[in-house]
Amino acid sequence: MDYQTGVVETIGAGVDYFTATCESGERRQWFESLGEKIVEHEHRAGNDMKVWRFKGYEGWTSGSASCGDRPDGSIIQCSSQVADDHWKDVADCATNFSRVDVRADVRVNRDVGALIIEHLSEGLAYADTLKQDREVRIIASRRRGNTLYLNERVSQAYGRAYDKHRESKNDYYQNCIRYELECKGRLAPAVVRHLRSQPNAADAASSYVSGWMIGHGIKCLATSVDGLDKVRCDPRHTSDDRRLLWMHTQVRPSLERLARNGKLILALEALGLKKAQLKKIVEAMD
Repeated sequence: MDYQTGVVETIGAGVDYFTATCESGERRQWFESLGEKIVEHEHRAGNDMKVWRFKGYEGWTSGSASCGDRPDGSIIQCSSQVADDHWKDVADCATNFSRVDVRADVRVNRDVGALIIEHLSEGLAYADTLKQDREVRIIASRRRGNTLYLNERVSQAYGRAYDKHRESKNDYYQNCIRYELECKGRLAPAVVRHLRSQPNAADAASSYVSGWMIGHGIKCLATSVDGLDKVRCDPRHTSDDRRLLWMHTQVRPSLERLARNGKLILALEALGLKKAQLKKIVEAMD
């Protein structure tokens, strides 16, 4: 098969997750303040703020960001677009990255599940040529689709490829395969240094993921994403968005049934709305 005929475009690439820490020292106050600002920004965007505890750290979490402290240092964890938005600023004051995930999203004009099966065959064929025993496996899910895994989860480099649309349920990712590399240990800060040294971090992330996949026998379809460094490639859903969706799918049908039975006012009062509030709602709908 000519793989290039299956590529539409690489729609985005970058950092998808990181865990960064800062030990006690001059930069710690700067690091703590940055973590608090990122979490507060997520809270203002409509996400719940909750107490967060992780490996002895205690702090706060909201949306895709968490931060905390313990006697020997502070920690910031971010995922999704928040990670891509803030990893550079965090790298300016962190003393270590214990994990960083880089990704490349490719929109193809063929079945993503079948493509992942082909990648599985490629990975198995390459692993058979090696002296060491390298893990290559796939997990099939009716809801999330096929996910290809390369190496063990405890490995410094742990690769994944999956149907991003089925995983996220976000129509932005229709027909998209995500190539993802989870980097830990000494590899994580090395990847961060590499991305920081490049003029376009998105392009560098795509190239890094693609090169690693190809080095493990996978004919990765990720290409240059020049010009996408500042593009938000991951439309996000806040806690308020999820509440509104729940109201649309769960509450609205009940209200419609009660309205048909002439009990809409009683239903709204059951929600705790007073008559003055109901009047304002009716006026706003006119």
